[in-house]
Amino acid sequence: MLPMRQSAILHSDEVSLVADHGSASSEQPRRSCEVPVIWARKRQGVNSVNIRWTAVISGFMTDFALTILLQMMIVLFGQSAVFTEPSLQNPIHVLLILLGASLTGVGGFVAGWFASEAFAMHGLLVGVVGILVAALANVGISVPPLLLFGQVLGCACGAFGGMLAGRLRRISPIE
Repeated sequence: MLPMRQSAILHSDEVSLVADHGSASSEQPRRSCEVPVIWARKRQGVNSVNIRWTAVISGFMTDFALTILLQMMIVLFGQSAVFTEPSLQNPIHVLLILLGASLTGVGGFVAGWFASEAFAMHGLLVGVVGILVAALANVGISVPPLLLFGQVLGCACGAFGGMLAGRLRRISPIE
């Protein structure tokens, strides 16, 4: 005899909740706990993205802390001109701007690792939050275009870091 399953499907506007109460047949081994398993699945035609802001803030804090360490190293080695007059002709300035963007990629990786879905979006939001914080901290100060390019590149690196975290993170489906 085939095992019979009792399921209840509850529809809301965005997701369907499915409750699995186990099998009614005595042929299958019973679980040690008879608590129903509930999970959410997306309904067709609904494109909703759940942003975990704790993941984004954790990624931003990682990016912020590493950027502060990088800035301390820049000042220690006497390259503080990169903050006021960055130049494409100076390879050290280019390297430091690329390093700063890659640190946003590390923060994006952290955000993607903590996210349950939309990993690249979480990584991108790390860069966006970084731009907003920098804009609020530097109100009225002219920012060199090369540093703005570094911020935009940081957003792309953050999205890449989030995507990489999503690929490396093992997500097992609930059965």
